[in-house]
Amino acid sequence: MKLSVAQRLFLGFAITLILLIICNVFALRIVHNLRNDLNEIVNVNTAKMHKASKIIDSVQEMRIQYRQIILEDTPEQRAKVAEKYQAAKTTLNENHEKLKALFSKPDFPPLPEEAEILKQIAEVMPGAMSGADKTIELAMAGNIDEAKAMVSSTASPMMSQLNKHLRDLALVEERLNDETVKLTEDNVSAAQTTLTTLTIVALILGGITALWITRSITSPLNTMQEFMLSLGKDFDFTRRVTVNSDDEIGQSQRSLNTLLDSVQHSIQQLNRVGTQVSSSVSSLSNTSQEMSQASRGVSSAASSMAAGIEEVTVSISHVADQAQECDRTAREAGRLASTGGSVIESTIISINQIADQVRNSASQIESLKDRTASINAVVTVIKDIADQTNLL
Repeated sequence: MKLSVAQRLFLGFAITLILLIICNVFALRIVHNLRNDLNEIVNVNTAKMHKASKIIDSVQEMRIQYRQIILEDTPEQRAKVAEKYQAAKTTLNENHEKLKALFSKPDFPPLPEEAEILKQIAEVMPGAMSGADKTIELAMAGNIDEAKAMVSSTASPMMSQLNKHLRDLALVEERLNDETVKLTEDNVSAAQTTLTTLTIVALILGGITALWITRSITSPLNTMQEFMLSLGKDFDFTRRVTVNSDDEIGQSQRSLNTLLDSVQHSIQQLNRVGTQVSSSVSSLSNTSQEMSQASRGVSSAASSMAAGIEEVTVSISHVADQAQECDRTAREAGRLASTGGSVIESTIISINQIADQVRNSASQIESLKDRTASINAVVTVIKDIADQTNLL
């Protein structure tokens, strides 16, 4: 695997971050659409319906007032009714202007049926307002009969038409509002489904990515752990761990293999040195054994010569002192030979136990060789004395 552990972890973090960004962008888009829908519901359809209802209320109030003014008997009462009429008219005009402003928004242009109703309202309203105003004027002037005729002929029919168109507009806005609410609910449901699906997909992709990263890290680590446990049991330093990646774990595996190469090479060198030391010790042991046997032979010969010297002293009394001296010398030589043999055996044991004492043992053996040479010289002297004795 070409990616390092850090790169794989960064890749997993980047994928998770991208998925979160996608979910967040989609959620923001849903919120934006919902905000637009709510704005259309609250600020457009509901506002239009509310203004249409306000205009209907104003129309109703105006109809009540221009009918009421006909029934009043005194000018003062008619003046009060006229003031109420003007207030309702002012409210109607204000709400009408606000309603037209709502339909003038470029983001929410009127639908064809709304435009048709607005056209009908625009056609009917001037006549209705004119008839109602004329009725008020006639009543204020005291022309009650003419005012009644105006109500019957113009004001009441026109106001009825205006009221009908306004109610139609309110119903249309209510229906559009319900349709918008239903569409918003459908959009919310679809968005929830899509967002849930996207979340599930993100979780699946994130889980797959996390599983891939985890396995890519734990698998070689488990292999390396099993290899180390097996190596600790059988101490087979000829085996090597398999390297399948170039990341930090693969580099660790290569380092372990390099360490095993060094250990194996060191063990091979130790084996060679051990073989050489064993061979040297065996050779030295054989030499020591030969020296010990030679020393025992010399000791035996010295003992035999001492016995011969004792026999000679019986027959040759005048050389007794010399013979006794030779005997002591021979016994000392035998003792030295025995001591040399013991030293050699001790040296053999020391050589087998500690290779470092080989040189010291070799020095003692050299010293023993010198003593043996001295013994040989003594034996030679003894032989010469014996020969002289025989001559006597």
